[in-house]
Amino acid sequence: MVRGDVLSTPEKLSENFVTVRHFLPRRLALFYPLMKIGPLRIWLAFFASTAGAQIQIDIGFKRLQYIAYEPLMATISITNLAGRKVDLRDAAGQAWFGFEITSKDGEPIASVPSAKVQPPLTIAAGERVTQRVDLNSLFPMHEFGAYHVRAHIYFADLDKFFYSQTKIVEITGARPIWQKTVGIPDGAGSGNARTYSLLSNRFPDHTSLYVRVEDKDSGVVYRTYSLGRAIAFGEPQAAIDQANQLHVVN
Repeated sequence: MVRGDVLSTPEKLSENFVTVRHFLPRRLALFYPLMKIGPLRIWLAFFASTAGAQIQIDIGFKRLQYIAYEPLMATISITNLAGRKVDLRDAAGQAWFGFEITSKDGEPIASVPSAKVQPPLTIAAGERVTQRVDLNSLFPMHEFGAYHVRAHIYFADLDKFFYSQTKIVEITGARPIWQKTVGIPDGAGSGNARTYSLLSNRFPDHTSLYVRVEDKDSGVVYRTYSLGRAIAFGEPQAAIDQANQLHVVN
C-alpha cells in the first residue's frame, strides 16, 4: 500500500512511480508511460498528432469537361483550423500555394514561365477564404485528354504541405461551325491576321457555343470564349464589321 506522505520529495516521487506500477491492474499499467511524461508532454503529443488537420484545402470545378484553350476555372477554398491566425507565405524558395497536375499517362505538367506569384495571405482562426484560378493561364493544358488536378499549400511555420483531394477534368475538341480570317487594323495587335472560329460542343444536358481567336500563321491560339448555350433550332449567324470585329447572333 502506498501512503500519501511518501510522495513528499521529487526523489521519492520518482521511486514510487516504479513501485506503484507493480500494484496497478494490467490495463492501468499500460498507461504508466503517459504518467511519467506528464500532462504538458501528453498535450504536445496530441497536438502533433492532429497537426494534419490545421489547414483544410478544397478544390472544385463548375464542370468536368472543357474545350481546349477556354478558361479552366478552379475554385479553391482554404479553411484555417489551427485555432489561431496563420500567415501563408513563400519561404526557403518554396511557394506557399500551387497545383500538381498530371496527364492521363501520369506525366507531370510544368507551369508556364510567366505564371504569377501568389501574394502572402493571412487567415484568421476559423476563417474560410475562396479564390478562383484560371489553370489555363498557369499550365499548358491544351492537349486532348484527362488531367488529374490537386492544389497544395506549404505552411512555413510547420514546414509542412497540405493537399486537396484530386479532381479529374477532361479537355476536348469542338465541332467547327464557321471560320474567317481577317486582317488586323493598325495598332490592334501583333501579326498580320486573326482567324475567328465558331465552335459548338454538346454536353450531356445542353449544347454550348464558343468563339476561338488564333493566329494561323504562327500557330498561336489566343483564347476560346464561351458564348453560352446554343439555341436548339438553327445555326448562329456571324458577321465581321468594318473594324474587323466579330459579331454573333445566336
